[in-house]
Amino acid sequence: MCPRTDRERSQWLLMLFGEASFHANAAKAWSEIAEIGELLADDTDDALLSRLFRGVCRIREGADPGLLPSDLASLRGISDPVKLTWAGGMTWGLGDRDLGRQLRRQAVSQARAAGAAGVLAWALGFVVADELSRGHFGSAEAYAEEGYQLAVETGQPNSACDHQGSLALVARP
Repeated sequence: MCPRTDRERSQWLLMLFGEASFHANAAKAWSEIAEIGELLADDTDDALLSRLFRGVCRIREGADPGLLPSDLASLRGISDPVKLTWAGGMTWGLGDRDLGRQLRRQAVSQARAAGAAGVLAWALGFVVADELSRGHFGSAEAYAEEGYQLAVETGQPNSACDHQGSLALVARP
């Protein structure tokens, strides 16, 4: 795969690497991935995600995110639920929890409408975490139960385990 000839696939791969480096708390790798993403950026949703990713990396390093004034407003126009879920996570990293919440809920709605059960199972994990953090245990439980069932049905053991963990948090004695 050549990044200059297959931008979309390269961008998806970089986003996955970025997510992995975030979870591994590998800040240097995260920044390097953001720099590569900028090289691939064009006028698509992927370019917007690259700028957002770069902005989160900059904030993590104590710098200004360097986003365009229209970037955050443009996120609502993304039609792919996976990209919306990523955008929601990155807006959390920028400190805009409300927008992150809205984007992730929009992603869940779009995944439902498209019948994308696998994406829905994954995206629900973030909605569950948000509900838990806000003390909305009943809705967190309902979303986690749905996410768990979808994860099992679509063969996603990691998402299933994530939802089981959330269910354990809200379990009543």
